[in-house]
Amino acid sequence: MLWRLSGRAVPRGHPEHWAWPDGSGAQPRHELPAGERYIILPQAFRVVLPPLGNEFIAMLKDTALLTVIALPELTQRARIFAADTFRVFEPYITIGALYLCMTLLLSVLVRAAERRLALPR
Repeated sequence: MLWRLSGRAVPRGHPEHWAWPDGSGAQPRHELPAGERYIILPQAFRVVLPPLGNEFIAMLKDTALLTVIALPELTQRARIFAADTFRVFEPYITIGALYLCMTLLLSVLVRAAERRLALPR
């Protein structure tokens, strides 16, 4: 879905001669051969990168931590720890800090990719 919408975000009359694979200059969009991936996809990737990064972060939060420990398991362990030691805040703060660190790292990576792919102003 994101890829389809990003392809539609590229304007039809956009000058595409700078990325034409054989260097022959701009051609109308409906006449593009298989080389379209060299022209449309890089432009579409710039559009799709921010929502794709959001999807990666949501997937990180929804799936297992380091593919070994799932969030419900971490939460259950925190409940058991809190019940045994009567220290309620420490385990939940630790779990939150873990996910915050992983999310910030992924956000920094996506932001760096966005900056690298940004058009010069």
